[in-house]
Amino acid sequence: MTDDIAAFAKIALEKGVSRIVLLSGRGEEGALLAEQALRESGAQWTIVRASWFNQNFNESFLVD
Repeated sequence: MTDDIAAFAKIALEKGVSRIVLLSGRGEEGALLAEQALRESGAQWTIVRASWFNQNFNESFLVD
């Protein structure tokens, strides 16, 4: 996934995009590596770490 983020950022910059927004995870190793790849891409960036994103609380221990 890290290579994909780096490749995407490179193409986006070549096409004139200046800011990339990454919807990331909550500190998982893969998410952190993807964030680092974006930071190192040369683009302006925003990283959004979603938590309980679009959760309707009808699962598991949340049912009660």
